[in-house]
Amino acid sequence: MLRILYEYEHSFLILSRCITFDTKMTVSILILSDKNETRGPMLEGWLKYYAKADAEVSSAGLEAGKLNLIAAKAMMEAVIDITRHQSHAVAQVNPDDFNFVISLTTPAGEYAKTTFPHARHISFFTEHPLNDEDEDMEKLRKHRQIANELEEFAIGFVHQNVRSVL
Repeated sequence: MLRILYEYEHSFLILSRCITFDTKMTVSILILSDKNETRGPMLEGWLKYYAKADAEVSSAGLEAGKLNLIAAKAMMEAVIDITRHQSHAVAQVNPDDFNFVISLTTPAGEYAKTTFPHARHISFFTEHPLNDEDEDMEKLRKHRQIANELEEFAIGFVHQNVRSVL
């Protein structure tokens, strides 16, 4: 925004130009997991919800998977719609585009350290909620629990690194 101030001093017109810039930069965040099908899309949904327009959030996997529909249901119950999520492999992203890389698994964390040298690395490991031997209701319960853990992490992360949410 350009604002021109006119001041009269000793009968001379002094023109001062005051330039104000919006210095707030958007934070860029990548969530990295193994297949980008459960926890990555869930955390992406929470970070987008809490960071709003103050952050660009995306997720990728070491390989691309297919969205876990139980995860989508658990997030929908929390009023976050991730059903349009498209899984991406990390090979599809530019390593220089991110301020933060949040790793959700040990292999993703190891990969992030070598591939994203300019980003700040954060590890947040959670147990994968899928177990083929679990009954359907138990699977949903575990996904709800992970959704809650990821929401708590997202609130803290956004508050510390993006903007105040409290």
